[in-house]
Amino acid sequence: MLETIKLVAGTVADKTLVPAFSHIHIYDGHIQGNDGRCTAIDAFCEKLKGVNATVPASRFLRAVNACDGEPVITEKNNKLTIKRAGFKAVLPLMANADYPKVGGPPEGVEPTPVAPGFIKALKRIAPFISEDASRPWSCSILVDKTHMYATNNVVVVSVPFVSPYTFSLPTASVDELLRINQDPKHMVQKDQNTYFIYDGFWCRVLPMSLPWPDIEKMLAKYDYNALPAIPGQLRDAVDKISHFHPDPKFPVVVFNADGVHTMDGEHKASVEGMELPEARFRAEMICKVLNEATKMDLSTYPAPSPFTGPEGMRGMIVGVRQ
Repeated sequence: MLETIKLVAGTVADKTLVPAFSHIHIYDGHIQGNDGRCTAIDAFCEKLKGVNATVPASRFLRAVNACDGEPVITEKNNKLTIKRAGFKAVLPLMANADYPKVGGPPEGVEPTPVAPGFIKALKRIAPFISEDASRPWSCSILVDKTHMYATNNVVVVSVPFVSPYTFSLPTASVDELLRINQDPKHMVQKDQNTYFIYDGFWCRVLPMSLPWPDIEKMLAKYDYNALPAIPGQLRDAVDKISHFHPDPKFPVVVFNADGVHTMDGEHKASVEGMELPEARFRAEMICKVLNEATKMDLSTYPAPSPFTGPEGMRGMIVGVRQ
């Protein structure tokens, strides 16, 4: 029971102006949580059959956890009592009618099996999601029939994944799916909702409706097999100079025939021993790329530099102009 409650409570909003979204809804042997934005989780819990209540999520989780074992849960006079041995907690309830219950996967629509590797692909691409509210479509991961795509508006990246549907996962939903940390067994999509179906529970996501540009067209113009290998010591060199950027608010890594450098300033640093094409990148962006990439063409600078990584990752990074 505790693990199921933790699973559902994790999606409940921490701070919200709508009290219902800080609650867990218990009904017909199920518990449901909703973040009030785009994600809801509903899990079967046999031991909660007979309880119908809407209870504050954080206090309910703490109370069950404090029992150090299987609690007895009873409902009476608009209160929920959780007790075991000498411990007892009594929690106030919200009216069930005030909870915006999310319906489950639609009946009459056959769920489609999901290929293995969903979470692995999501983990690889999630670090590249944008936080730029002026381009809200980029604050999501695009999942299409053959790839996942992400961009932070400096780096564009894709990884192979075969999906039965095309949709955009908002950042909040990406976080929830990564927290669940399981590959869904099936998916079903209907009426703007995408359901990820697992053993014993489902997660409903309201995908982002804003369209993405044609990212595949941008990436497809490069010959990734022909890209030169990244020197093995390059990532370490970028790390070594990381504390010496003269402008820490705008750290720029400079590559040239002498190696890796910070910009000139009151303090600076360099690592010699590598002969590289002339190029400049934001430090945090090139670090993200070097965490994944094994091949990269720096010679294309100041145009975007294409890169590739293991298991079919492709991408490009835009440099800093001189």
